[in-house]
Amino acid sequence: MIGRLLAHYEITAELGKGGMGEVFRARDTKLDREVALKVLPTEMSSDPERKLRFEREARSLATLQHPNVASIYGFEEFEGQRFLVMELVEGEDLSQRFSRGAVPATEARSIAMQIAAGLEAAHDSGLVHRDLKPANVMVSAVGDVKILDFGLARAWYGDIEDDSNPALSPTITAAMTQAGTILGTAAYMSPEQARGRKVDRRSDIWAFGVILYEMLSGTKLFEGDTISDTMAAVLRAEPDFSLLPTDDAPELCHLAERCLQRDARQRLRDIGEARLLLEPGGAALSSMGMSAAMIAAPARRRNPMALVIVALLCLAAGAAGGMFLLGGSEPAPVIHAMIPPPPEHEFDLGGSSPGPAVISPDGLMIAFVAANRDGETKLWLRHVDSAEAVMLSGTDDAAYPFWSPDSKSIAFFDVDEGRLRKVAANGGPPTTLCAASNGKGGSWNHTGEIIFAPSAGDGLHKVSATGGDPEQITTLEEGVGSHRHPRFLPDQVHYVFLARNAGSVDGEQSIQLGILGSVERREIAKSLSNAEYSAGHLLTVREHVLMATPFPAPFEELTGGATPLVENIAVLGQGSAIGIFSATREGILVYQTGESSLERILSWTSRETGASGSIGDTGSIYFPKISPDGRRAIVEMRGDHEEGTDLWLVELESGLRTRFTFAEGDETHALWTPDGSAVIYTRTSEGKFTIMRQPVEGTASAQTLCEGASAMLSTGISPDGEILLMRFDVEGKKQNVYKLAINAGTEPEPLIETDKIESGAVWSPDGKWIAYHAESSNRFDIYVAPADGAGRKWQLSRMGTVWPAWSEDGSKLYCVTFDGALFEYDVDGSGETFNIGASRQVARTLVPSSEGIPYALHPDGDRVLQGGEDVGAESSISLLHMVTDWQRGLAR
Repeated sequence: MIGRLLAHYEITAELGKGGMGEVFRARDTKLDREVALKVLPTEMSSDPERKLRFEREARSLATLQHPNVASIYGFEEFEGQRFLVMELVEGEDLSQRFSRGAVPATEARSIAMQIAAGLEAAHDSGLVHRDLKPANVMVSAVGDVKILDFGLARAWYGDIEDDSNPALSPTITAAMTQAGTILGTAAYMSPEQARGRKVDRRSDIWAFGVILYEMLSGTKLFEGDTISDTMAAVLRAEPDFSLLPTDDAPELCHLAERCLQRDARQRLRDIGEARLLLEPGGAALSSMGMSAAMIAAPARRRNPMALVIVALLCLAAGAAGGMFLLGGSEPAPVIHAMIPPPPEHEFDLGGSSPGPAVISPDGLMIAFVAANRDGETKLWLRHVDSAEAVMLSGTDDAAYPFWSPDSKSIAFFDVDEGRLRKVAANGGPPTTLCAASNGKGGSWNHTGEIIFAPSAGDGLHKVSATGGDPEQITTLEEGVGSHRHPRFLPDQVHYVFLARNAGSVDGEQSIQLGILGSVERREIAKSLSNAEYSAGHLLTVREHVLMATPFPAPFEELTGGATPLVENIAVLGQGSAIGIFSATREGILVYQTGESSLERILSWTSRETGASGSIGDTGSIYFPKISPDGRRAIVEMRGDHEEGTDLWLVELESGLRTRFTFAEGDETHALWTPDGSAVIYTRTSEGKFTIMRQPVEGTASAQTLCEGASAMLSTGISPDGEILLMRFDVEGKKQNVYKLAINAGTEPEPLIETDKIESGAVWSPDGKWIAYHAESSNRFDIYVAPADGAGRKWQLSRMGTVWPAWSEDGSKLYCVTFDGALFEYDVDGSGETFNIGASRQVARTLVPSSEGIPYALHPDGDRVLQGGEDVGAESSISLLHMVTDWQRGLAR
């Protein structure tokens, strides 16, 4: 091969040979640079599956650029020969260095720190090495470290041909990377890898621990006469930690011990924590930076609270010596730490399905949802003894996470798919438990039962933690729009939940007490948001202050007075009604303060070109409705907490806004009358719902059309202006479509009434049809029914859509998907049958909200008015606080 040209690469020397091919030094004649070529074995030529796998891996690995990882430049083919083009790394590999004996502590620290940094960068990119060993770590003459062959073991598979030389064993594989696969080199395999189980970043951490052990001790950790013997040692032999230089390098020895835990759940969770420890001065920053006394203490003697305090002392106090406080007679110190979101991410606290942080029952982990700059959300996990959070794969569009009682799993709602799911805290693919069209929180008890709110307009349901068909356990009473955010109490039978007033945005809600197996429930407190149980108290929010009230077993009544804990606690309103606080039974509390001042601005979007333009000033603007003449819009404007929501008129040409309603409470769900002379809307105040009609011009006052304790939310008006369509919530039933004769003084009558949630009903321009959205296998879809609600119904969409709107001439129907895309359907309702034609996406809109319709069509049919485009105003919500004992640290 020497002197041969492979494409434009001139081979100049052989560098080595291994189980996955030969490595040559070459010169890139196009770019005039030295490279390394890994020429793959000839059997790859007849294996297209393996070729495709290498191509995929090469593409992924080419994106990994880090000074401690050898770069991959490409995957090439020339005259039937396939080869990888890689960065040329000069120096010796660690297996050569180890042949000269133990590595001095200072040098070992530098090498280990660089390996950890390279692994950290890869893990953060979702890449796992799977074959980390001394031969794959190069050290230059000046001590620079490069990790080689990142991820190539994943791309290669084959039979073991030689069981005689474990030191030089090829990468061992069985069947690629499915469960049952064995990847890696025998002496550096993790136990789970040797057993053929699916591997993750913790296998790299094990291999890192083996390398660190061998650097420090100068001896092989696992050896055998054959590969099988070596693998048996990996599975059964106990490392001899007495060979480590604990006097010279106690932190490094402790780090090796943490990495070499056979139970992956007990192993060091994040290689980034090792990197922090190994950096100069890192012991003061890393939760691994423990004193020799703490290193010697058996892990079984440390309780969860102590571990939390140890970790936070390191992170917050920056001094390892302070941890001796845990061993004395003095009470453990109360630590108050601040936790930021992951880099390039923000805590997901917007919209109607956020993901506030929740602390695990054992107090050692925090789960939360974070969004990247593109608005993509995933579930993250932060161990309190780790400097960084870890993203849990497969958790896109997660919301409202909550923990299993053993702290091993996290349940969450998949907003996009409309499902309740769970995922193991130590990684792995999520599993689906049941459907939940618009979930609003849940709780999990020790007997394997989960209670949860499946949607924004329903009672609580119960489902097994293993999945199955959910069972409804509460029904909505009059004046209540939903039950949400349940929390089990310590007896695992009683639970508290929030009964949210229908149509309410920021008012105090009812906290109710229920018991499994009984339909009885009663109010025990008032709160702006959910309630939590901790340290014998019920935590609630009153006037934006987090309060703690004694709530002893057997959980009959709150006793004693409420104690203020945190002022200005953050509460998410519009569609959420949840406070950002979570606590363990023992009193560890996480929370955030402040408020989200989401600023929006009205904007036009052209259906033809997609071009957009803003209208007027920013503000808390929601759900515009355009007047029949196209000159004005009526919008909801959210004010301060005491003021609620009011309606404002906006001149669409100038952007000028004028206030339209001034009453106490909330005015929402506005509709123009067909002649544009008045607006009909819903007023909500003190648990009472009123349908109002108010003239746009003149001095006449608003007129009451209908009122009652059940939620009545206006959605559409007939073309003749005589009949109002509304969402009506009747006790014991789901939200359905009702009609109200506007000028008759009568009560609402059912129009479309089933056991499903049905809402958003609007008339066709000719008055013959009604379009609405209803529950479906896709969460919700659009349906069309005759105007009298009887007879056949037609399903318009089959991809999960809400909020229908008709074109001016009735030839088009519009709706929005749950990710905010506006679709247009050709329809024909001129005959007795409703005909549905072609569909097309015509614009992007805001993500739909459970509170209203976020877009409006201009009468000219060419423009879409978006109901408030987020302009990214800064939120005043703080970083995440963590307090190890709120009773001593916050109560006053």
